[in-house]
Amino acid sequence: MTLRIGIIGAGRIAQLAHIHNLSTASGCRIVAIADLRIELARRVAQAFNIERVFDHHTKLLQCADIDAVYIVTHRHATTSIAMHAINAGKHTFIEKPMAFNYEAAAALVSSADEQNVTFAVGYMKRHDPCVNLARELVRGMSDQYNLGQVQQYHFYCYGGDENREDKYIMTSESRPNDVPFQNIAPD
Repeated sequence: MTLRIGIIGAGRIAQLAHIHNLSTASGCRIVAIADLRIELARRVAQAFNIERVFDHHTKLLQCADIDAVYIVTHRHATTSIAMHAINAGKHTFIEKPMAFNYEAAAALVSSADEQNVTFAVGYMKRHDPCVNLARELVRGMSDQYNLGQVQQYHFYCYGGDENREDKYIMTSESRPNDVPFQNIAPD
């Protein structure tokens, strides 16, 4: 069986990570893409041989032949789009963060349980060998210099060569501002 996937979001991370990897993976096929920046969605679809293009995620979610969706959008919009996808009965993968408050996160989990769909949040850095090595080096320095217990690790990744602008598709379209944004902090 081939898992039929819809991509919501056609930006840099969608192209460099998710679409690129899914387009070469066995057992799945990207069948549709949606982005409010329709020119970008069309160009990405052409580059990755994606059959259908939509100018809004709600249109993609109406497709009965899509089994699962990958949501790779602006962080503030991810939670509301994920709720739409889950309630449409689609298995749903989102980029971090899951939500900006407990209530929204709990609602996503509850809805996924009610709809009997798989819901997953991607965060690859917890398994990144370089991050793990850096954590061990900092722990060693903490012990060596008697710095006490480290409370937080914060790493920056500047992306390397793959994130150069000539490595992914861009358009002159402005970022949409009519997306249903979630508040960062509780009321």
